[in-house]
Amino acid sequence: AELLGKYSVDLIRLYFMWKSSPIEPINFSMDELVSRPYQILSTLYHLHLYFDQNSEYDKYDKTHNIQWAKEKNLLKEPEIWILSKLQKLISSVTESQEKCRFHETARAIDDYLINSVSQVYIPITREELWAEDESQKERRFVIYATLAEILRTLDILLHPICPFTTQYLYSVMFAEKINILLEDFPKAQESFTNDKV
Repeated sequence: AELLGKYSVDLIRLYFMWKSSPIEPINFSMDELVSRPYQILSTLYHLHLYFDQNSEYDKYDKTHNIQWAKEKNLLKEPEIWILSKLQKLISSVTESQEKCRFHETARAIDDYLINSVSQVYIPITREELWAEDESQKERRFVIYATLAEILRTLDILLHPICPFTTQYLYSVMFAEKINILLEDFPKAQESFTNDKV
C-alpha cells in the first residue's frame, strides 16, 4: 500500500511536469493522468521486469557491460542506433533541465522510452533474446548490456520527476550504490553517437 501511494505521487508529479509547458493550460484531467503518464511509468516498470526475467534465465552477469561489448566490437546496428539515441536524449534532458524546461525533459524521456525502446528496439531484438541456442549467448549478453545501460540511465534521468518509482527500480535491479542520488548524472558519450546508423 505504501509503494502504491508513492507510485501515485510519482504519477501525479510526472503528469504535471509533462503538462507544465507555459503555453498549455494546467487543467487537471483524470483521463490524461491515466493515459500517457501512466503509460510511461508502466512501460518503464515492465521493461525492467522484461530485462530481469530474461537476464536471470540466461544467468547474465554485470561484467558483460556496454564497455565490454564495445571493446569486443559486438554492438550491431540496433544497439548502435539505440545507444546513439540515448546519448542525444542525455544531451537534450541536460539542456532542458538547465533551462528549467521540465516539460521538455518529460516529453523527451517519454518519446525515447515509448517510441524508441519499447516499440522499436525490444521488438527488433526479441527473437534473438528468446533464442535458446547456446552459440548465441554472447549476442544475448550484448542485448542485456544494452538494456541495462538504457534502463539505469533512464532511472537516473527520470529520478528528479519520479523519485519513488525510479529509486525502487534502481535498488531492485542495479543497486550499484546505496541510493540512486549517489550516481553521477549521465553525460553524453561521443563514442556511442553514430548519426549514420
